[in-house]
Amino acid sequence: MWNSGNATLIHIDVIPAETDNRYLPDAELVGDIAATVRKLAARITAPLQLTPEAATILEDRQQQRKLLAMQGASLNQFALHPLRIVRAMQDIINSDVSLTVDMGSFHIWIARYLYSFRARQIMISNGQQTMGVALPWAIGAWLVEPQRKVVSVSGDGGFLQSSMELETAVRLKANILHIVWVDNAYNMVAMQEEKKISPRLGRQFWAGRFQSLCRSVWGSGLCGDQCGRAGADAA
Repeated sequence: MWNSGNATLIHIDVIPAETDNRYLPDAELVGDIAATVRKLAARITAPLQLTPEAATILEDRQQQRKLLAMQGASLNQFALHPLRIVRAMQDIINSDVSLTVDMGSFHIWIARYLYSFRARQIMISNGQQTMGVALPWAIGAWLVEPQRKVVSVSGDGGFLQSSMELETAVRLKANILHIVWVDNAYNMVAMQEEKKISPRLGRQFWAGRFQSLCRSVWGSGLCGDQCGRAGADAA
């Protein structure tokens, strides 16, 4: 485990620690995290030096990011490779953007290869569940911070479970970009079925034309021209 050594463990958060056998903080600093860090920084009288081991780890991670970016950019075949999509998303997921992620096999690619650099920037479901949540989450994230751009991602199966919320997003004029990964199947469900039940038990479906769906919401007159174009392009 990461904390199996003899290091002093300090818990810094807005809420008290949830202790267990592997997480027993020696001290807890509960309150505004930014204010806590600023007060701690003010007590540091000399620059901290990274150990050679820590510096090696950071250099390795930086090199891995460069190689990942190069590999993703080189995958220009059709159909689109998941890593190429993640690479394109990395260009738009900056610190001013919030990201909400649905559940599906694409979730693994994003969780493994997409980097974020702001606390609570990505809302993602751990535990392999809750399909259809990305678009409603995105609307909620935009309502909380309407000054931020919000990107939400789902598979075609998850999108069809909550696509009716496009009406809500358009009516509220929410500043949301929604990305749909399409394979016309419940792909992660299929993986489990092949292991446990049957390789052909209701996993395929016809996903439909998402652009037509978005344009129909736009054509309802619930929002202006700019909002409608954004909704149609998102699909």
